[in-house]
Amino acid sequence: MKNRVFNVITVTLMSIILAGALFAEDWPRTGIGMRFSHWNVKDNVQMVRVYTDLHSTEVDAGGYGGTLFFFSRLTPQLFIEFSVGVIGTVEQRTKYRDYDEVKTNAVAPLLFGVRYNVLPREVQSVLQPYGEAGFGTYWISDIYVENDRFYDSHDNVTIHSEVRPGGYVGAGLNFMLSRKFAINYDMRYHMVDFSSSEYQNGIEFGLGCSFMWGK
Repeated sequence: MKNRVFNVITVTLMSIILAGALFAEDWPRTGIGMRFSHWNVKDNVQMVRVYTDLHSTEVDAGGYGGTLFFFSRLTPQLFIEFSVGVIGTVEQRTKYRDYDEVKTNAVAPLLFGVRYNVLPREVQSVLQPYGEAGFGTYWISDIYVENDRFYDSHDNVTIHSEVRPGGYVGAGLNFMLSRKFAINYDMRYHMVDFSSSEYQNGIEFGLGCSFMWGK
């Protein structure tokens, strides 16, 4: 019992010392990070679906991707942020072993925005929640590959690309492991001028990390 109480007290003191060390100096001004994310850009409830019967096999997988982001501090609580990412889906159909079709869809957001830390600089917490908003362009690519080996041994490939405007609003949380490194959770609602009914505006969930430097 005494050892357990001692361990609890030790961990508490170490946490206090760590928090004090983190906030002894100002946060770094510049940083870079990456997130793995999911956004259901297609009207498909399942993230991964496999269907097989006697004559065909169908595989649907999608909504996964990643984001690389750069940020810089303007004030103690306000940041500007630039991010580039990609979300993709893949649909594959095989029928009678002679016919294959693969449809790939990708959305690549190129965004500029602002991020505002909710807690003031004086609040000493390793958890830093924030709100965010921004705008930019969404590069949309559709690739369709069809191979009917019964009639033709060559692949028929169709590619269509376009750029659409859009924006986002969201919120997130940085868990500061040190002054220069943080684990990041981010949630954004994208509002895009999709010209096709196949694509869906919606929420992107992201989990990643960031590295910071400078004074």
